[in-house]
Amino acid sequence: VVVEESATTASPWTVLVNEMRLTDCVVRLKTPDVQLHLAIDSAALEGFSTAPGAEGASFRFKGRVNDAPLEIHLDRPQGAPHLDLGGTLSLAGFDLGRLAKLLAPAVQPFTGTAGVDGRLRFSLPAEGPRAEYEGSLELGEVDIGVAGTAIDEKSLVWQGKASYTGGGAGGTVSVNGTLDGQGLVLAHGAGSREPLLRLEQFATSGIEAVTGQRLAVQRLQTKGLALRVDGDLPLTVQVPEVVVGTVTSGDWQSFAAGSVSVRNTRIVPQQDKGEM
Repeated sequence: VVVEESATTASPWTVLVNEMRLTDCVVRLKTPDVQLHLAIDSAALEGFSTAPGAEGASFRFKGRVNDAPLEIHLDRPQGAPHLDLGGTLSLAGFDLGRLAKLLAPAVQPFTGTAGVDGRLRFSLPAEGPRAEYEGSLELGEVDIGVAGTAIDEKSLVWQGKASYTGGGAGGTVSVNGTLDGQGLVLAHGAGSREPLLRLEQFATSGIEAVTGQRLAVQRLQTKGLALRVDGDLPLTVQVPEVVVGTVTSGDWQSFAAGSVSVRNTRIVPQQDKGEM
């Protein structure tokens, strides 16, 4: 590691890292709400400089975060004129329960596993933070409680692009890709045995969305839908398959669909043994 002093710039220090390596070590984070340990099998930073316009640096990491395999390869770690990181990220089977105390009581329970595999970029220019991700996000055996509603999901997979642009009021999130799921259950209250909604499977394609501005879904298909309807005569609506084409919205408040196909719908009184 070399530190150079310059009298001609407002920032007097330039940090140069020709080569730095770490092997077989552990970093632990312990707070009242979160306990994480990062096991470093190997990590290497090469050719890094905070000098403006410096290029050619690389960072490689292989290890585990709370026993979940983690690999990172940054091919553009840049420190000047602003922080700019880009590369690949792979994380498999991270235990979401490790974050449960941090999110409570707003989100409770919060369990399941998460994994990502894709390419990312993160930068901090003067106008605000920017983040881009292209790849997959997988959630498994998820159990989440929010605002009195329990959400269970056996499997949820996102494949596509997502970006965040900061600055202004809250920033902007944009997505483009597909979302597939299995074993979705919605219910009032965590642990409820009377779900409002069940879906054996659902698949979407052609999703394009920008928060607060527009939403478009080319196709949405569900299989094994069961919906509970409460009232004086409680009913369960069972639909083996629903296909919705070209869903659009310009403000996230009103929605339009180009086509809807519903097959073999059954309406069953809830006292009937055939319900959900």
